[in-house]
Amino acid sequence: MCVDDDPVLDAVLAAIDWSVETTKWDELLVFHVVPKAPLLLTKKGQDPRAGAAAFLVTVVERLSHLPVTIEIMIASGDPAESIVRTADRNEVDLIVMGARGESHDFPVGSVSQKVAYLAETDVLVVRACETSPDVGSSFQTLITVDGSQGSEAGITSFANKLRAQRATIHLIHVIESLPRLWEVGSEDEAMVAPLVRHAEQLLERAASLLAAHGLETQRECHHGSPATEILDVARRLECGLIVIGSLGHTRLARLLLGPMTQRILRHAPCSVLCARAWSRERAVLTSGWSSVNVEPQIGMA
Repeated sequence: MCVDDDPVLDAVLAAIDWSVETTKWDELLVFHVVPKAPLLLTKKGQDPRAGAAAFLVTVVERLSHLPVTIEIMIASGDPAESIVRTADRNEVDLIVMGARGESHDFPVGSVSQKVAYLAETDVLVVRACETSPDVGSSFQTLITVDGSQGSEAGITSFANKLRAQRATIHLIHVIESLPRLWEVGSEDEAMVAPLVRHAEQLLERAASLLAAHGLETQRECHHGSPATEILDVARRLECGLIVIGSLGHTRLARLLLGPMTQRILRHAPCSVLCARAWSRERAVLTSGWSSVNVEPQIGMA
């Protein structure tokens, strides 16, 4: 959990409270990054690390009711790089951090956005909003489904790492190449029908995976720009969480999937779980999934 004394701290702590209540975490690493040049003293002659340590003590006190082992860690330097290095070194399963910014937009180049791109593990970017998940409350979750390994990673991570039994889950698939329905002529039906059937198969597969975890789902199939459709549905449903998958691991994979992920991270009206389709332990393909897009052959999370 990456914390700072900022307006989204309460939302991050609420997300931890909610997540630990619904899953079986063993250890929580509370992490804070102080500015560069930590040897520079403050006006009171205090090392910034001392002030950071005092701040983290107050954070741990607010989490003392959780049945997990809590460890404090302080680093200095570039925040995003420090977070990613620490997560990799400690082999964490999930990074939880807050999203700053006004008007529900991430500032370009924000720490949370950098971490979401660079991390080798799943990243839950928390935004404070009226529909944010809370302990004991129900909320709307939107899970993107595109048949890719990243998409399955998002489903698996949501089911295994968050286990939000109180969530109303909406599955969405966007057919990017499908023309507007009122523009489809009889000569185009042969092209449209296979795309719709493929979308229905992907949504059915995703629903089956979540059903195995005791989670019921609702399905929606849209056409148009994936990012636009996902954001529009998230706002309409007043979602508390959007789940998106990414291949991760290689810079090429991040660049290929970057535009849609970046847009959702910047403009999402709620928190976003960005799941990685990569595991250090095993680099194998997951069977049963196919995609209309060509993707690198890498491992599943």
